[in-house]
Amino acid sequence: MKRSEPLRIGVLASGRGSNLQAIIDAIEGGKLECRLAVVVSDRSDAQALERARKHGTEAVFLDPRAHPDREAFDRAVLGVLEKHRVDLVCLAGYMRIVTPALVRALAGRIMNIHPALLPSFPGLHAQRQALQYGVKVSGASVHFVDEGVDTGPIILQAAVPVREDDTEEALAARILEQEHQLYPRAIRLYADGRLEIRGRRVHIRERDNPAGKRGGVTMDQGTKKLLLEAMRLPPEARAALAGQLLESLDEGVDEGAEALWSAEIARRVEELEAGKVRAVPWAEARRQIMRPAGESSGS
Repeated sequence: MKRSEPLRIGVLASGRGSNLQAIIDAIEGGKLECRLAVVVSDRSDAQALERARKHGTEAVFLDPRAHPDREAFDRAVLGVLEKHRVDLVCLAGYMRIVTPALVRALAGRIMNIHPALLPSFPGLHAQRQALQYGVKVSGASVHFVDEGVDTGPIILQAAVPVREDDTEEALAARILEQEHQLYPRAIRLYADGRLEIRGRRVHIRERDNPAGKRGGVTMDQGTKKLLLEAMRLPPEARAALAGQLLESLDEGVDEGAEALWSAEIARRVEELEAGKVRAVPWAEARRQIMRPAGESSGS
């Protein structure tokens, strides 16, 4: 059977692209079942573009000066992402503040990594801010992007102790090591459909059965991708979808069997109302169900 395409990632980067390289390494090492679809940069000399090319990924430079304003530039970015059918957008050292229009178009599908334990020290020079404030612990945060600056719901964080003799460069280097571990983990959680945004909080659901199995049935990549999309819906929409799916399972039901079950239910209700049988409280029924085989009901 033909396998469906893995989750497609688009990365926006402005500089060296070390977090991009961590994502590439995770994909090439088999730790991420994803495809790097495109890398976009606002700087023609960004090393991230060369990293993408070495991976065999299309690298696109978009010149901000060629667009009249930020929204026009972000529309061009969105056009590239849509052209490459990107499912998840990752900001990796992207030095532009994305516009509300781009955030809304990618709601729930765009994440960023920041070198601080948010909500502390958002924006530029987070490591410098941490040292100036005198904190004992800093770190890294992966979060979904909203219309603020580093204010979106937090997915994962890693703590990094601040040493007495730390410089901005030394602290940044140790935080970066954690970033390289943290970002692929967050992407993997997203790809597995385990992230759910509830207001300000991101809930991480328990891992599915091995090999993408649910109820003993193996899900292919296409089914997992549909599940991922469905789990990002609001609770009311998920409930409506679940109802529709359950109704679809009734198609092709054996009408004869359905009639027999209806008759059996009616018979049991009649016996209960006539006092021929008694109802068993749930606590007692559960005890009987869970009773080890061979143990008598009177023990």
